[in-house]
Amino acid sequence: MFFSRAFVALVASAAVAVSADTKPLEYFIYAPAQSDSGVLARQKAAAKAHLAHANSLNATGNLDYGGPVLTAGSTAANPTFAGSVFIIKAEDLEAAKKVVKDDAYYTGNVWDRKKIVVLPYIPYF
Repeated sequence: MFFSRAFVALVASAAVAVSADTKPLEYFIYAPAQSDSGVLARQKAAAKAHLAHANSLNATGNLDYGGPVLTAGSTAANPTFAGSVFIIKAEDLEAAKKVVKDDAYYTGNVWDRKKIVVLPYIPYF
């Protein structure tokens, strides 16, 4: 087991301790990139609108952090885009999914829509 039973119990108890009226919740989003040869051109075309969307979320305090995910062989000098990851605040799961669907990387077919993960997240440390 990767995590000890005690750690899992501690995290579970912290999750229960979060009151139902604590809003907005935070959500972890992993959006892998499409794997076809045209994805980089679509990414480049959508980048300005994608960053504007992220900046808008950040300005309202609804983006904790985020950025590109790189392939395992990437270096600082030669990064290869593999997708995006970010933590946002949203009222509920559907609102978090709407944030994703409103992004230019979603509408511009940069992210692989079938593989996007949106999960509630509790910042613990």
